Amino acid sequence: MLELKVPFYGWGLGVFLWIIGSWISLIIGHYVCSHIVDKELWPRFKSDFPDEKVIHPKGREIVGWLGRCELLMFTIAFINNWPQGIAVWLGVKTSVHWAGWKNDTGRTFNIFLIGNAINIIFSFLGAMIIKAGTPFVLHG
Repeated sequence: MLELKVPFYGWGLGVFLWIIGSWISLIIGHYVCSHIVDKELWPRFKSDFPDEKVIHPKGREIVGWLGRCELLMFTIAFINNWPQGIAVWLGVKTSVHWAGWKNDTGRTFNIFLIGNAINIIFSFLGAMIIKAGTPFVLHG
């Protein structure tokens, strides 16, 4: 099993690292992902391919909450050394949308992958900072 080790810096700094790691993972990750996907990729896709049928997700607020939940789930998975949980979730999420992507040229699927990659990167960064402030996760 994959186990990611980082040094423990002590309890005083540990609380600070928990706050910073959570902030990076959950807050910064959400805003970076939503900016790139909603403000950059989808508008560019619509302007570059105006004749193509766009399967833009409706109810963006619900999608934003799903992204926040994913950031939390992915961060917990990395903290507990269980990145397989992320793979399972992405497999389920992909299979649910697969019928809609069969007729697509791959552009919306690529936007989906970019959003998930951003969530995974920020979850990993936040989890590594949190693990540095948590000795029982590292050694237990």
